[in-house]
Amino acid sequence: MELYQTLQNVKHKIGLSKRDIKSVINIASGNSLSPYIGFVGYSNLGDELIFEAYKQLFPQAKFIVFGKGAWLLEKNISFFKSDLPYAALGGGTLINEGELWLQLTEKLLDRGVPVFCFGTGVSELITQKSTLDRWIKALNEFKFVGVRGPLSNKVLCDAGFKHATVLGDTALSLAPSLLIKKRQNGIIGINYGHTSSDLPSHISQNYRLELVKLIRKLIVDGQKIVLLPVWSNDLPTNQSLVEEIDNPNCQLKCSYKSYREYSDAIQKCDIFIGQKLHSTIVALMNGVPSIMIDYHSKCADFMESVELREYDIKISDFSMKLIIQKIQELRDKYTFVTSHIESKILEYKKLQSKTAEKLNIMLRS
Repeated sequence: MELYQTLQNVKHKIGLSKRDIKSVINIASGNSLSPYIGFVGYSNLGDELIFEAYKQLFPQAKFIVFGKGAWLLEKNISFFKSDLPYAALGGGTLINEGELWLQLTEKLLDRGVPVFCFGTGVSELITQKSTLDRWIKALNEFKFVGVRGPLSNKVLCDAGFKHATVLGDTALSLAPSLLIKKRQNGIIGINYGHTSSDLPSHISQNYRLELVKLIRKLIVDGQKIVLLPVWSNDLPTNQSLVEEIDNPNCQLKCSYKSYREYSDAIQKCDIFIGQKLHSTIVALMNGVPSIMIDYHSKCADFMESVELREYDIKISDFSMKLIIQKIQELRDKYTFVTSHIESKILEYKKLQSKTAEKLNIMLRS
């Protein structure tokens, strides 16, 4: 009760979610739980999907989220009242991205806890070589290292770690085994939201201006637009966009709390244009030809992994004319592209399933 009250008193200061607080209490009580390192519980569909995928791939695990709450716990009390069977470095892009994830991983390894990762992204952004060196040292102690895509793998290879397996994004394991053949009905889905704080303001401003022009052009051409955010924090920017467009053929749909609802909305779209990584991933999981708006290395990493790099558009290059051109390309090759998407998504789904089966056996031994 004392620990719970302490967490309640500080949760707003350090941004703890309800799930963080629950995790801290459970970690403190032991029960042979398996820490899951990741950003979960903040109304971001992508993070939630990856966590659900881990639970499906490793059903024997009693995963408990090991994030901000665990960090607070480690600094205040002596935790872990029982031995931990193993821990997972989850997703999305955690390797070489942020000191918190590295420090939590190092704490677990120092305690002798077996750690693995499965489809985790590796950032190309290197602020300090010493940080990447620490990641390589940590990964050399992992039981298994599976990464999202070939660019993630290249960052590790260039730094001297050559034992990673490319598995695709972990969320792909949740894709349906059989995709429904699509019928075009004049709807284009768009995901728009916050961009990285490192992005120059003039690029963000130009991106929004061109996006407004694109939506208006598509509406004039007879298309209906559905805005599909994947994160609650993106609602204000999307609402502002709808108000500026001010047309009944541009609507906002809030389905980010449910993978099924988000998928149902995306399945109605002919083509999808996604800024946030997992908005595009969910679209491809549902067989919808997509254009990725690339604002971070993780975007190109994923599109490279599914051999769709020609539809990965740097946010600095975004323009109404370029996207209209790419939309037309997708329409011209619609049958080929949808078949290709289905093939690549199912390829990774099967690979993840087989790899997880072997890893489950190894972790139990």
